[in-house]
Amino acid sequence: MKDEKNIVAAVDIGTSKILAVVAEISRDGSFRVLAQGRAESRGVEGGRIVDVDEAVKQLNEAINDLQRFYKQPRLPNVYATVGGKHVLGRDGTAQKPIKGDSVTIKDIQVAKDSAIESLGINEGEHYIASEINYYSYNNEEEQFNSPLEQSKASRVTVHVHAAVGNALCADFLVKTIRRSGLDIVQGLPQGWASAYAILTEEERRNGVVVVDVGASTTDIVVFKGGTPRFTKTLPIGGDHITEQLAGYMHCSMQEAEKLKRRLDLRMLPELDEVLIPVPRNDGTTQKYSLFELSEVALGHARGMVAEVCKALLEARWFVIENGYPRNVLSGGIVVTGGGSLLQGFDRIFEQVPEPYRYTFSTRQGRSRYEGDACVGLTSPSGSAVMGLVAYAALRFKEGEMSSNDAKVPVDTWQARLKQLFKEFFVGEY
Repeated sequence: MKDEKNIVAAVDIGTSKILAVVAEISRDGSFRVLAQGRAESRGVEGGRIVDVDEAVKQLNEAINDLQRFYKQPRLPNVYATVGGKHVLGRDGTAQKPIKGDSVTIKDIQVAKDSAIESLGINEGEHYIASEINYYSYNNEEEQFNSPLEQSKASRVTVHVHAAVGNALCADFLVKTIRRSGLDIVQGLPQGWASAYAILTEEERRNGVVVVDVGASTTDIVVFKGGTPRFTKTLPIGGDHITEQLAGYMHCSMQEAEKLKRRLDLRMLPELDEVLIPVPRNDGTTQKYSLFELSEVALGHARGMVAEVCKALLEARWFVIENGYPRNVLSGGIVVTGGGSLLQGFDRIFEQVPEPYRYTFSTRQGRSRYEGDACVGLTSPSGSAVMGLVAYAALRFKEGEMSSNDAKVPVDTWQARLKQLFKEFFVGEY
């Protein structure tokens, strides 16, 4: 069994780029990247697909790039990120009476299904994924991580955290991937996916905030006890800083994006000595110092961080004690995503008053994979796609993935009928 392996594919369709990866996962939870492909993203706005035709063209380009190295006619069923400003977390609970002498796997599954039903998915919303946070017994408040074989329990309560998104966005994602000749095994919120790539098991267990800064959205996820406990997406991202710079310099977005990569939010004095000529929209050229432009970017970045902190404060993951903010999670904060590549972005979280500054300790997160074909995938901008692979490997290790999950799909009418049933009646991808 320990030598059993499967092949999985992962696709991250973002606002600025599309990444596709094929990997071999092992029963011990390890994995090896076999090939990767990438393409510029078009037809995507705010983290969601708005033009299926354009998105299909670009996804096919990424797949063709991947198949230069993975020389197979078809890819396995894929894991895909689900993005967009409408993704949010929701908690659910359900209780199941115990008929036998102890709790069984079937009892847990029935209770989990009921907990998902209790989420209250509204019209226009789509269930994405969920994780069991903990269990309790006989209406007691004490929490348990493992309920199996628990004796002297008349009922078990399952507590889940789920992510839901916009139904139309989910439909466009499914159409884009299926029109590229693929099928989805599992969708995962962008922030969840990144967390599985960048966090250690200890960080996920002890408690940590993940902030995934994309081009047009920022995903906030809290992990504690090994599972996600809070999920929220903000409609702000790295492109908003680019827009501010373009407006300040009166230049094109392309020129502003190019200059943004040279900025440093640590505001080092020597930046004032570096002057950059910038071609403006009116045909003239003007010089700006890196210090001046970094100051413009810093102001907007601080506003983004303030919105993240506000969301966590409202959810009580940050608290005010003695007039000062404190992060209640021992793992601090991990920032990732393409937007976090702006130098000094992670330091902004640490610029809080004493005496609780240490609770906002921050690091930049990137995939911990260091094996084959990892070039370009260890950047924070590749966290989400690598997290999908890490999540699939974890499912395989824990026995939650059947051997059929990762096999190349059989193109028969029976298989298509089964997939349609899952999408429209069960509510899965």
